[in-house]
Amino acid sequence: MMTPNEIRAALILNEVKVIDIAKSLCLKHSNVSVVISGGKSTPRVRQAIADAIGRPVNEVFPPQTGEVA
Repeated sequence: MMTPNEIRAALILNEVKVIDIAKSLCLKHSNVSVVISGGKSTPRVRQAIADAIGRPVNEVFPPQTGEVA
């Protein structure tokens, strides 16, 4: 699992902006920022963030309720 700061750093290293992820999902950038900060999330947003930094979702985020670790 990565911390929010580690996720943000990985996005910078991969030259990806939160707004780019948000636009690709037709969301507001604040929705993506909330997920990065550890707030409420959906599998679709978590997957998009993980894809943007080239890591599997389970290495970036903790399992959600009902997910198997």
